[in-house]
Amino acid sequence: MKAAILGLTQSGKSTLVSAVSGKYPAPTGSTDAHEVMVSVPDERLDWLTQLYQPKKT
Repeated sequence: MKAAILGLTQSGKSTLVSAVSGKYPAPTGSTDAHEVMVSVPDERLDWLTQLYQPKKT
C-alpha cells in the first residue's frame, strides 16, 4: 500500500511522517519528497499466512 501526505507549507507534514516512522529528515526546508517505509503488524495477516502458507506475504 502506498500513501501520500499533502499539505500547505509549514503545516506539519514532515512532523507527522517523523512521528509515525521514527525517522527524522534533515530540516532543509526544501520541497523535495521524503520517502519512508513503515511496517504495520496485522494479526489477521499473520493468521492467514499460517493458514495458507503463501510464497510471498
